[in-house]
Amino acid sequence: MEIIPAIDIKDGRCVRLYKGDFEKETIYSESPVEVANRWIQKGACRLHIVDLDGAREGSGVNYDIVKNIVSLGVPVQLGGGIRNWEQFEKALNLGLDRIIVGTAALEGSFLSEIVEEFGPEKTIVSLDIKNGQLRIKGWEHPSQVSIDDAFAKMKKLELKRYIYTDVSRDGTLFGPNFNGIKSMQNRTDINLIVAGGLSSMEDLVRLSRMNVSAVIIGKAAYTGDIDIQKAVTRFRED
Repeated sequence: MEIIPAIDIKDGRCVRLYKGDFEKETIYSESPVEVANRWIQKGACRLHIVDLDGAREGSGVNYDIVKNIVSLGVPVQLGGGIRNWEQFEKALNLGLDRIIVGTAALEGSFLSEIVEEFGPEKTIVSLDIKNGQLRIKGWEHPSQVSIDDAFAKMKKLELKRYIYTDVSRDGTLFGPNFNGIKSMQNRTDINLIVAGGLSSMEDLVRLSRMNVSAVIIGKAAYTGDIDIQKAVTRFRED
């Protein structure tokens, strides 16, 4: 199981939001690049970056910072505000390993077009769910796409992986929504990446036993509830 530390960028700083609420942020560093280097030094082989300003405004904002993180030399996946072809190409030019598109991408032909052009390995769909409904545009709006329709489109396009985030647990340290995760797994055999609420090594052990392919660790990495170095070492072979 792959351990992926998260770096959420807002106003040029490394922050965490509580349940996706932009009014409830905690600033962890003035330098996301320094944070990225810290996780790399602890053994992280991939980084997960969210451009929160981009997610809210609908276009990439913090791309200079992202480019500097990419230059550190580990694979980086980026999400936040990538909702059309122009934004996807701009993000791709940063040297990213994977690009994350939200459920807004499922509402038109954009997702089909980028998968046809670049293949299914380059793209990850993020299914951000609150109260059983997909959320879009920085989690602030409901999607018109159902969860089952999202999976149908992803399977048709032969996507290799997707991210499931329980918005109501993100940034809370309440633990993952294990029932929700199982429900996602029962819907599809596409590789599952879990985010939202992770709070302990015990959570990681349970997710590994559920055959989750990767986990994105946010707040717990910053508070020390999960030691990234120990987690990377523990699950490297799983």
